[in-house]
Amino acid sequence: MKSSGGIACAALGLPSTAKNALMAGMATIGGIASGKTLDKVLADAAVTALPVSDSTKKGMTEASSLTLDLAHGKRLDAAMTSRISVVASMIPTTSPLHDSIKTGLDASRKAGGGKGEEIMMAALHSGIGDTLVVMGAQSLPDDVKKD
Repeated sequence: MKSSGGIACAALGLPSTAKNALMAGMATIGGIASGKTLDKVLADAAVTALPVSDSTKKGMTEASSLTLDLAHGKRLDAAMTSRISVVASMIPTTSPLHDSIKTGLDASRKAGGGKGEEIMMAALHSGIGDTLVVMGAQSLPDDVKKD
């Protein structure tokens, strides 16, 4: 089901990149107006604007939520580990985020002693960032790309 903003953007005949940017802006405004934290709203808006499948978008926004949960003191317990594993299943195996999640889970299990949260938070955070960089680099003109 399309939102009213999505319908309006479709009616305007905007190119998909312009439509995605406009939708991300509207989502940002809506999130702020509904009381969500600015860091979460901006992270979700960036993911919303990506030209990827809805499953990947959902996985990336959940990874962002997990990062914030860990940053705000939630424990890396069995429930959190399960949520993280579900996110990994939503993300393409070619994505840096997928690799970061798997590496972070393995390293967290081995570390113990309360370091697991820090390790997993860093893994999620860097995986999201690396994925955004890779996706952005794909749309660069050929004369700008480096081998």
